[in-house]
Amino acid sequence: LYFQKVTQKMKVWRSTMNKCCETCDWYEDYQGVCFNGDSPHCADFTDPKQRCREWERKEADHAKD
Repeated sequence: LYFQKVTQKMKVWRSTMNKCCETCDWYEDYQGVCFNGDSPHCADFTDPKQRCREWERKEADHAKD
C-alpha cells in the first residue's frame, strides 16, 4: 500500500517537473527566449528549467534531434 502511494505521488511530481520552458511550445531552443504573448516572460531570455503558468506542451514535430 505504501509503495502504491509513493508511486502515485512520483507520477504527479514527474508530470509537473516536465512543465518548464524547455518543454514549452513557445520556447525558442536556440537562444532560449519565450515567445508566449500571455506569459510575463514573453521576449525574455529564460532558463530552460524555469516555469510559468502559461506553459503549453511542445508538439512532437519540435523535438530535438
